Amino acid sequence: MAKIKLIVRKMSFLAIASSFLLISCNRNNEIHNDEIKTIKIAVSEGQKNYFTMLIDRFEELYSNKYKIEVKVFENNSIINYYLSHDYLDVDIVAFDNLNTANFYGEYLQTLNRFDAIGNYQSSISDYLRTSSGKINVIPGPGDLYTYCYNTDLLAKRNFKIPTTVSELTETAKRMGSYDYPCVMIDDDSRYVDSFLSLSVPLFFGTTKGNDFLNDYFYGCDSIASSDFIEIFNEIFSLYKSLYRYNFFSSDDTITSEEKIEKFFHAQSMAMFLTPNIDFKKEYARHNSTFNYEVYPLISNYDSQKWVASRPRYYLGVLNKSYVIRDHRKAIDEFFNFYSSADGQKYAIMAKDGSLKTDIVTYIKDLNIEMPKNYYEVQNAIKNGRIYITDTFESVFDKAYEILKEMAKERISQNECINKLDAQVKNISSFVEDIFEVTDSFDYDAKTINNQETIIGNYVADSIRSAVKASIVILPSGMIKGNLIKGDLKLSELNTIVNNVQCKAVRILGTGLKKLITDKLNSKDKYDYPLISGIRLYNDEKSSILGISLSNGKELTANDCVYVYLPVSYCDEYSQYILTTSSSSNSFEYLAQSIKNKNLRLTPKNLDGRYI
Repeated sequence: MAKIKLIVRKMSFLAIASSFLLISCNRNNEIHNDEIKTIKIAVSEGQKNYFTMLIDRFEELYSNKYKIEVKVFENNSIINYYLSHDYLDVDIVAFDNLNTANFYGEYLQTLNRFDAIGNYQSSISDYLRTSSGKINVIPGPGDLYTYCYNTDLLAKRNFKIPTTVSELTETAKRMGSYDYPCVMIDDDSRYVDSFLSLSVPLFFGTTKGNDFLNDYFYGCDSIASSDFIEIFNEIFSLYKSLYRYNFFSSDDTITSEEKIEKFFHAQSMAMFLTPNIDFKKEYARHNSTFNYEVYPLISNYDSQKWVASRPRYYLGVLNKSYVIRDHRKAIDEFFNFYSSADGQKYAIMAKDGSLKTDIVTYIKDLNIEMPKNYYEVQNAIKNGRIYITDTFESVFDKAYEILKEMAKERISQNECINKLDAQVKNISSFVEDIFEVTDSFDYDAKTINNQETIIGNYVADSIRSAVKASIVILPSGMIKGNLIKGDLKLSELNTIVNNVQCKAVRILGTGLKKLITDKLNSKDKYDYPLISGIRLYNDEKSSILGISLSNGKELTANDCVYVYLPVSYCDEYSQYILTTSSSSNSFEYLAQSIKNKNLRLTPKNLDGRYI
């Protein structure tokens, strides 16, 4: 009986203990389920400021559920390289253009559920589709290229503000008698931007036209043999007219600053604005007092109003992240917020809380009233009459020299089209060298600029091998990312390792010591020296940096050594340099060294060449 009681007591204890464990497990699961989930977004350095207010607002609303970690990369090319090598540990990627996003579509979740990501206009959705009908990304807010007019000067010269393409052409004819009627900042490539904002919607405001562009981008079609040759000729004629009548000044003899001066000192009637120009700041800086109006140009073709816009980014979701249930739920929640009126408002909000009036948003229910001069634009947006220009730009962004030749009537329009065809074919058919990275390197943004790294040693050693110099010293800032195991295109290598103009020089030992000491202690973190052919150490007697050459000999102050240095270093330490050569591209030597090693990049262990 006693044994039975003991057994019953033990069973009761075990039951209670089991119940306690179950309750504890449930509580632990509840705690686990209530953990704050992190949503990771990859953006480029140039994009990061676009997300500040949006992220702050999202985390404010969902502080008990989600937080967002923004991973910032030097540029979009590095993001694309990492993505193609499955090295990107994020949920969402911000691409810089639609063609690139679609090129990497195999890594992205197809976005079919538009009810979950926003009420987009069908016309916008059509532009996002690939040839197979998939939608891989959704666009962020877009920039309108606008024109600022000095209304006082226009009135004085009896001009009205042109608000459509046809009005602009007629105005340009009359303005042609004035010097610099409309100034354009930056170089002649801005002609292409202007051309796009005016002319593209005349033709590419159709799904058929957009499909043609995509085929053309990959060299699968020709302007001359397309169904759109007549419309292309119309666009090019308009472009040539604007150039002929000197509406836009592309005079290379004056600087961008001088052009700005002409407008703000009331010598030009208009200025072509890009999103990079802080107009109000410049207006105040020049103490300008004239009245002005900022207008976007609207294309009117077959009585349809069109607005051309370039989204600042496109958001895509990684497949490998979306298949994880917790990640999928968090991602959907983020997109639900992002595509809401509240989310879009914060997506176009500046840090000071102001809303940018030069922004186009694609969400129907964003009820923001634009200034009166944007009335037609606002109607175009609400009616979905928006064209995404970046497809066009990615085709013609390298073509402005050809367009300028035509505009100056050095070649005919037919010759221009043939040259454009040839250029696109050449770019699309280009075959570049492909290398093999046998194992991933050790790049880390936290260490590359302050200590010895495998990738830093490799770059310096490879360049020294090709240059055949005794010593190589390069800035750590030339390395922008990691080299990942697998295939590596030459262009991808150049994305990771930037070119630095260098010279081979003979320099005194005292100068070399000073140079290296300065760079090791430089306030510019990107100046940390990558070295090859020497070993650094502390001289205990004098506490001065010592340098040991590859043969083991210590460098003395009066020694003269053959060193491959950045041109900027040569200028900075010229008093120590005895002889010098012409400048050369360090990247070309790096590529040549890899070719000499059977196209293979193999990392080696650290060898302790630093102090």
